[in-house]
Amino acid sequence: MQNHFLSVSGGKQGITYNLSADYTDEQGMLKGDNYKRYVLKANIDIKVNKRLTVGTSTVLSFIDRDRMAFPAKQVLLMNPLAEPYDSLGNLNINPMPLSTQLTPLWNFQDNNYIRNELTTRTFSSLYVDFKIFESLKLRSNFNADFNNFRSGYYNATLVGTNAGMNITPGKDFTWTNILTFDKDFNRHHIQFTGVHEMKAGNTERYTLEGGDPAILNSLWYALPTLTTNVNYDPGTFSYTEGSLLSFLGRINYAYAGKYVLTASLRADGA
Repeated sequence: MQNHFLSVSGGKQGITYNLSADYTDEQGMLKGDNYKRYVLKANIDIKVNKRLTVGTSTVLSFIDRDRMAFPAKQVLLMNPLAEPYDSLGNLNINPMPLSTQLTPLWNFQDNNYIRNELTTRTFSSLYVDFKIFESLKLRSNFNADFNNFRSGYYNATLVGTNAGMNITPGKDFTWTNILTFDKDFNRHHIQFTGVHEMKAGNTERYTLEGGDPAILNSLWYALPTLTTNVNYDPGTFSYTEGSLLSFLGRINYAYAGKYVLTASLRADGA
């Protein structure tokens, strides 16, 4: 496993920043099982004046993962005395002559099984802190999350080849406003928190599958061109979206530091 991390931070005249880059390369326990991740982060905070502070945080990430399917079923059904290779060192496709059970080593041969997943994500957050009075503060946050996932697989069997692809892009937005009041009146202490939040997002999904002897050269990338192949599935497509509006209020009252009373209320609607 390799992991490399680089960070730069600093600040001047009310402005602070932090920039970082991260790279991870990890080899799995199985042949063909690999994981690579690239991450860039940036945080900036600006103190405009004594009452107002703004800032932003952004994370860009990219994950490239090769997955190997572990043949657990074949391993459990295989005779422990079966020979995985013949006398010439070639793979025994059917180690048990009286059975049609395929060798568990089949997927680990070159170009017999390939599965790759790519995930790209951008998450950005913007906040504003405003001190209305010494005892009354307002914080507003806006978050945007964009992600795209692509999964492709290729599988070769004794009777043919097949491949599939799944693409799932999506985005989510969240806007949160928090109003806080905190003040002492002699032996009385009152704290109030009010929250307003809106969420919205959507997800698309595209799936294609097909089988063709020529797939090996193009894997899952040429699936849309296999419309004349009887094994081609034109795929499924879907779209979902959702939204949520929430209000939350909570008040805490304390007297002489001994007696506490708390009340809260929440309402949600789509």
